[in-house]
Amino acid sequence: MGYDLRAVIGGAELVRGVVRDLGAGAAPDPACGLARGLTDGPAYGLAYGLAHELGQGLALLPMTDELFDAVTNGDTGCAWGFFFLPGGFGARLARWSAAGAGGAAAGPLAYVEADFFGGVGEQHAAVWQGGDLALGPLHMGVDEPFDADGSPISQALRHLGAVAGDAYDEFAAVGLRRHRRTGDWAEAAAQAAGATGAAGGAGGVNFGSPASGG
Repeated sequence: MGYDLRAVIGGAELVRGVVRDLGAGAAPDPACGLARGLTDGPAYGLAYGLAHELGQGLALLPMTDELFDAVTNGDTGCAWGFFFLPGGFGARLARWSAAGAGGAAAGPLAYVEADFFGGVGEQHAAVWQGGDLALGPLHMGVDEPFDADGSPISQALRHLGAVAGDAYDEFAAVGLRRHRRTGDWAEAAAQAAGATGAAGGAGGVNFGSPASGG
């Protein structure tokens, strides 16, 4: 079976703030090295981005095609070896990691990608903290083994504070095996947000819950 993942991962409160920031209409950064604050642009965040809760206090924002198109500035010069990192989005991750987002305190944020089929594939990960790259970018290509510190995504999760415990690794411990496609994470988050909103919750900024099975 296949597996693909493209996502921002961080502490649940910070990821909730990222969704609020996007929903307020933060325009795409004009260049990879520059960050721009909130503007009066369209509120595309809540239309295209919903976060899903993971284990150990983390949450995931799926980088769907719709969210990619909404936040990219079209620049491909700062992709750092990723295939789906939107142009200028690295600068935004750096800014959020230093200044917080949507009223949430600053903290480390990871961007991760994985693409596997039949046990063969690749992983990519990086972590921003305090406004700078703190880890990576880490890359594992097709047919390359995990290094002694684990897969790129597990290393990123460890930097975010995750622990493997009795699980195979941090990837498994936080629940990243729950869904096999980026779109499945987005769909599950939308369903959970709708259900919570119907019960009087905050709609688009709600999380899907691990307890709900996605």
